Amino acid sequence: GSYSSDGVTISNNIITGCTDMGIDFHYLENSSASGNTVINNSDGIEVFDASACTISNNIVQGNTWTGIDVGVDMDGFENNIISYNDTSNNGAEGIYVTCSHNTISHNTSNGNGYMGIRLDYVALTDITASYNTVSDNTVSSNGMDGLYVGFGCVNNTISNNTCLSNNTLGEYHYDISI
Repeated sequence: GSYSSDGVTISNNIITGCTDMGIDFHYLENSSASGNTVINNSDGIEVFDASACTISNNIVQGNTWTGIDVGVDMDGFENNIISYNDTSNNGAEGIYVTCSHNTISHNTSNGNGYMGIRLDYVALTDITASYNTVSDNTVSSNGMDGLYVGFGCVNNTISNNTCLSNNTLGEYHYDISI
């Protein structure tokens, strides 16, 4: 892949009231965001077309849409680590992943409008959230599913997650292709 920046660190900031993303990791490699409070923005943190980035120990709450969004426009951007974040009380998903080979672990994602953690596909493309590791997360009291795995998302390792009191479709929901 081609990257715009490498080695960016964003830490210990309070980011609030943005009409777009609080933090936008777009075309970054080997970068990190840690210890930030990202609240009341349109979206919290977006990791898009990025590789080997670490998003950890952030408070990402009360955003209009998604807490942490990890996705791609094209294949080849992967190996991001999303860990030890509190992505609670966002309008849509706490954590929304539409790319592969990432680690999502030790996050708390409670009280979001839709799903606590969502692995899904990018419409009209062959890009899916596959080969991810999702472990040791707590997802409770979300408006829909605790942990959702969408159509075509394969070979994900999902273990040791706590899903309690989620609404609508269930604690875990998997779309199965026929």
